[in-house]
Amino acid sequence: AQRLFGEGRHSDALKLFKQAVREQPENVRAWVLAGRAHAELFRFDDMEALHRELVAHAPSHPGVHHYLGETYNLLKLPDRAQRCFEKAAGLPGALPATWMELASLYESSHRLDEARELIERTVHAGFDLPLVWLVRGRIQRRQGEVEQAETSFRRLIEKTPDTQWTCQALGELALMKDRQGDFSGAIEAIEQCKTLQRQWPEPYQAVAATTEQRMRDL
Repeated sequence: AQRLFGEGRHSDALKLFKQAVREQPENVRAWVLAGRAHAELFRFDDMEALHRELVAHAPSHPGVHHYLGETYNLLKLPDRAQRCFEKAAGLPGALPATWMELASLYESSHRLDEARELIERTVHAGFDLPLVWLVRGRIQRRQGEVEQAETSFRRLIEKTPDTQWTCQALGELALMKDRQGDFSGAIEAIEQCKTLQRQWPEPYQAVAATTEQRMRDL
């Protein structure tokens, strides 16, 4: 189904997704991918119907609510995503990935104390993904812990050199240095960021082309 959808054979793909969830109703991934396929076709009512049916199958499975939260994040619907991650985090068996995503959303909506509690819980659980250190640094910066924030951003740069995560951490450092009046440090950080980004123009061009085509379709 995924392959056919990628080839533009949407009707055939949707039929296979429907068959997959019918034959394996316990396969959460199949439900989630089917919902996202409908969303890409702007068939949001169908997506929501699949979500309701999935939740009805497994209302107490934290992974179900986590994956639905990821879907709403992809759709740029942070309030919906937050509700899903909150539901997942409140269920037995919730994993650090859920705490991390919820902490990121709380930080974005200025709920810093709640975000900090979740991100520190995630760190202490040994969950070491780049988003953890990015969110941790942002929280520390916004709560006035400048040295700790820089340590978090530097750790992210060290762990993921020459990646998009590096660019995000360098951007945060540039903003922080600028606010401190360290303009040379800010310029150095943002120059490193832009030097990296110029190495991979293709992803940015692809996003721009996709966005333009979708606007034309609409």
